Amino acid sequence: MNIKKFNILLVITILLVLIIPSSYAVYTTHNNRLYEVLDKKIIEQAIICYNKKECLTKIITLQELYDKGYLQEQIDPLSKEILNPSTTIDIEKEVVNH
Repeated sequence: MNIKKFNILLVITILLVLIIPSSYAVYTTHNNRLYEVLDKKIIEQAIICYNKKECLTKIITLQELYDKGYLQEQIDPLSKEILNPSTTIDIEKEVVNH
């Protein structure tokens, strides 16, 4: 009877050792990709605005993109809050500074 319990505990332990790290990896990868998609969308619109000479500098704010009609209010994919309109986009480095 003790060997049976030991085997069951061993199987459960092995499953937990495999499931917990892989679940965490999937969760963090998914969240990173959500932010990556959001950032690419914002950067793309900022570059279009700059190329059309409507945005004059290479550092553009979200508010500037909102005002010129390039974007609607952007929402953080995890917290579901509206992004700060003073967030800047550096189109030279292709970086969104949250």
